[in-house]
Amino acid sequence: MKLTRIIVVSTLLISGIAASTAHVTAAETVFDDNQVPIENRTENGSLHIISDDTLEEEVADPPSMLTLSAATSTSGFCTSADNAVCQGNDKLWFVAHLPQCDATTITDCIASVSATTVGGAEQSATFDKYFPNQGPQSFTGKPSIQLPSGRAPSIWKIPGAPHAGGDEYAVVARLRGNTERRKAASFQLVLTPVTLKTDADTSNTYAPATWTEPGRMAGPAADRGLYRCAYWGDNGSCMLSRPFPANTTFSVTVRLAVEPSGWLHGRINDPTISFTKDGENTLVKVTAAPVQVPAFQIGKQYSEFPATIQTAFAVNGPYGSGGSRQPGGAERTDPAQRNAEYNISSYKDQSFQQLDLLTPVIEDKAGWAPYMWRVRTLSDDEMNKAGKCLTTGDGVKGIVTTNATVYGSGPPAFNAATSSLDYKVAAPHFTRTGESFKGAYHLIMRSDVARCFYNFTEAPVSAEISVIDTGSASSTIATSLNEANGWLKLSATGFTHSAPTVRAKLTQAAPAAAVTEPVVATPVVATPVVATPAVAKAKGLVTKIKKTVTSKSLVKVAGLKAPKNSKITLSMSKKYAKQCKLSKTSVRTLKKGKCVVKVTVATTVKKKTKKTSKNVTITVR
Repeated sequence: MKLTRIIVVSTLLISGIAASTAHVTAAETVFDDNQVPIENRTENGSLHIISDDTLEEEVADPPSMLTLSAATSTSGFCTSADNAVCQGNDKLWFVAHLPQCDATTITDCIASVSATTVGGAEQSATFDKYFPNQGPQSFTGKPSIQLPSGRAPSIWKIPGAPHAGGDEYAVVARLRGNTERRKAASFQLVLTPVTLKTDADTSNTYAPATWTEPGRMAGPAADRGLYRCAYWGDNGSCMLSRPFPANTTFSVTVRLAVEPSGWLHGRINDPTISFTKDGENTLVKVTAAPVQVPAFQIGKQYSEFPATIQTAFAVNGPYGSGGSRQPGGAERTDPAQRNAEYNISSYKDQSFQQLDLLTPVIEDKAGWAPYMWRVRTLSDDEMNKAGKCLTTGDGVKGIVTTNATVYGSGPPAFNAATSSLDYKVAAPHFTRTGESFKGAYHLIMRSDVARCFYNFTEAPVSAEISVIDTGSASSTIATSLNEANGWLKLSATGFTHSAPTVRAKLTQAAPAAAVTEPVVATPVVATPVVATPAVAKAKGLVTKIKKTVTSKSLVKVAGLKAPKNSKITLSMSKKYAKQCKLSKTSVRTLKKGKCVVKVTVATTVKKKTKKTSKNVTITVR
C-alpha cells in the first residue's frame, strides 16, 4: 500500500512582476529577465553590489563530488566508494546531482519530468543528455551505504512546452551530505529553460573545471558582461538560462532512498508537493509554475556612492572585504585602488540592512526579475534559530514560498509576545518598468508541528494573518487558511514591499470541561471511596509509524485536566497490540491502523480520589 502526503499551496500572486516580462523596446527586442548580464567591472576604485537569487551561495550548484569530508582539501576525490581515499570507508561526504532513473539506477534518481499548459494535456519530457557528458568529479553510488550516484546536470526535451529559446530544460536534483547521516542530507530540485551556446568560451585553453576542494559549480568568466550561463559543458559550450513559457506548470518526480528532512523553501508558484512511500523508497513530486524574483546591481566608483555605503562596504566595514575581479583587489585599503564586488545574500539577516542602505541608490526599483523554479531544504545556518518543534523528528516539517528579494533566515519564528508565527520579507517597491511589486507569502506546515508551537489539541484551529510594515502599521490583506490531509496551509498576497513582517496568529477554542460522574460513598466503609471513572466519547489524534505519544500529550488530546498531584494511567485492549505498544507513561506506534487508549486521571483531594477517563483514538498513517 502506498501512503501519500500532499502539500498544496493556493495561487501565488506575482502580477507586479509579470508585467515586466514582455517589454518591447523600439528596436523590437524582447527584454529577457534571465539574460541580464552581470557587469564585468575590473577597474581600480570600483564597487559593485549585486542582488540576484540565482547567484545565491546555497543554490549555486557545486558539481558532483565524493570524498572523505566536506573539509577535505588535499586527500582527493573518488569515482566510487571503492577507490582512492574512499576505499574501505563507509562514512563518506558527497554532492550528488542525481542521474535519470533507468534499468540500472532505480533509486536516488530523476523518475520523470513533464509540463502542462492551462487547459492542455500533460506533455512528458524525454531525457536527452548530461551536460557536460561526464562531470569532472562524477562518481558511482553504493546503495548498501545509501550513497547516491553523482552525475552532471541532465537535459530534457519537452516539445509540447517550448520556450523562447527552444524546448530544452536543465534539471538538477541535488543531494548534499554524508552517508553516516543520510537523513540530514540537503535536497534541492531545480528546473531551468536553457539554450545551448557552443562558443561561450573560445579560448584555446578551455577545459571543464576541476576542483581540489569542495566548491560551487562554475565555469570561466567568459559570460561576464555578455550573457548568463546556467551551466558550463564541454569544449567551451554552456547552457544559457532562459525565461519560462507563459501559463505553464512543470512537474518533476524523483525517487529517493531516504525521504528529505527539515524545512523547505520554494521559489515556485502555486505548488503541489507530495511524498509517497513506494516500498523502501520515497517518491517526491513537485508540480508548480515558475516565479519571478526582483533583482538589481549597482556598480560605479567608490567616490560616487553615498558616504553611508562607502563606510558599510569598506575593507574593515561591517560587511567584510567582499570578492573582487582582481587578485587581492578587495583587500586594498585605498578606495581609489580597491576593486570589490558584493553578492547580497537572499536569506541572511544583514541583507535587510544592506537593502535598506541601497534603496535610495537603486531608486527603490528592481533592474530585472529572473524566472525561477526551485525547491530546497534550508541549510544549517538558516535553521540554527529554529525551535524544537521544527528540528526534532523525521520528514519534512513544512515549506515557505515567497517572491521577495530578501527573506528571513530560517523558517517562521514563534513570537511569544504576540503568540504568532512571524516571517520577514523585503524587496524594492517597484518593478523594472515602474509598476508596484506585489508580495506573496505562503506557509504550509504539518498540523502536528503547528500545534506543537501552541500546545494545541487536535481540535480545529483558526488564524489571523496580517502584514506589519516598517512603520509598525498593521493592515489585513488577502489571506486564506485551510487544514487538510495533516497539513495546515496559510497565505498572504497582494501587499507592497519595503521590509514587512508577515504575522500569522493561530487560535483554538478551549476544550469543553470534562464530564464526570459524582462520587458515591459506601456508608459502611470508612476509607475514601474511589469513584467509577466516567468514559466520554473518544477523542483522536493522527501520527506516523514509530512515534512515541506521551501520557501528557494524550491527556491534552482528551481534554482532561491533570494537576501536579494527579496520577495518569493508560490502558488498551490486547486487540490493538499490533498497532501500538503501551507502557506506563507512553504509547509507541508500530504499524498503520488504529488503536484506542483509555486515559485515566486520578486526583486525590482531602483523602478522596476522583477519577476521570476518556478514550483517545490514535490513527497511525
